Amino acid sequence: MSAEVIPFPKTKNRPFIRKQAAHAAGMSEKGGNNYLRIQLDKQRDTMERRGIDPAAIDREIGAMEAAIRAELLRYGSRQPGGAA
Repeated sequence: MSAEVIPFPKTKNRPFIRKQAAHAAGMSEKGGNNYLRIQLDKQRDTMERRGIDPAAIDREIGAMEAAIRAELLRYGSRQPGGAA
């Protein structure tokens, strides 16, 4: 039995997650979604080049997207007019 190891999973890199959320939050909804998709595609390409298993990549990209979107919700609640 062997395990797929994701070196330095991006979901644990809080500055990266916050940076992506902050950039997306400053855009329109459509622009933010496009920005997020481009950033996730870049991460996917990097993992593919490193030879990481496609199923592991899918899990990591899903977790990364969830972390960024969760941070976006927190970010929005701290902005003027956001829910408290």
